[in-house]
Order: sequence, then structure tokens, then C-alpha cells
Amino acid sequence: MEIGGVLALACHWRAKLEKHFGWNLDDPDLVIVSDIACAMKVRRMINEVQEKEPTTAAGLMVWLHTLRATQTPEVRPKAREMWAQLQRGLPYVEEAAETLQIVTGHVVQTKGAERIPQNLRPTSEQLSQVAPH
Repeated sequence: MEIGGVLALACHWRAKLEKHFGWNLDDPDLVIVSDIACAMKVRRMINEVQEKEPTTAAGLMVWLHTLRATQTPEVRPKAREMWAQLQRGLPYVEEAAETLQIVTGHVVQTKGAERIPQNLRPTSEQLSQVAPH
């Protein structure tokens, strides 16, 4: 259930970041090319959000790690593992969003929960390691 919450928050923040900055987070490589300061912008947002609503900052942290992994290729395997783990939350994302709405008072957007940045799609081996047995 916790992973579903993080995934729900990542979806929520994806929508906000894409709308606010005009980014396409399905392709972080292009985000980096068009806005070299993108990771710094997300970091600043995390600081602001942590002061007001620390619960929701976890979703932004997913995007900060995603953008940093895009900028630093040797970090990409860990980011792929992160996205593989987040996929475990798919069955729980709607329930987690409802709980988060109760806790935060904000509607948590979950549209596109299955979307994974194309440069960080987990390998089939990574996905099989996190699949429920």
C-alpha cells in the first residue's frame, strides 16, 4: 500500500510539473536538454513542499531522482530499480490516492500511473525480481 501512495504522489506531481514547466516527463532526456536547471527547480519545490505538506514531497523526490539519473548515467540502474519497485504499487494506487486525499485535503491525480520514463524503463529481470510470488 505504501508504494501505491508514493506512485500516486509521483503521478500527481508529474501532472503538476508537466503543466507548470511544460516538460514531458515521459522523456527526461529532452527535459534535461530543454531545461538544464530542471533538477534544481524540483529540489527547490521539494524544500517548499516539505515545509507545508511533507507527506506529498515523496512524489517530487521520485522526479528529482529520475532527473538526476538522466543527468548521471551511472545512476540510471538504481533509478530503473526504483521504477520497477514503484510498479508494485499499481494495484493500490487508487486506494492510496483516496487515503492521501483524506489526509491532505487535496485530490491526488493518478492518471497515467503506469507511465514510466522511457530512459528508465526497468529491465525484465528487474521487473521479475519485484513481481509478487
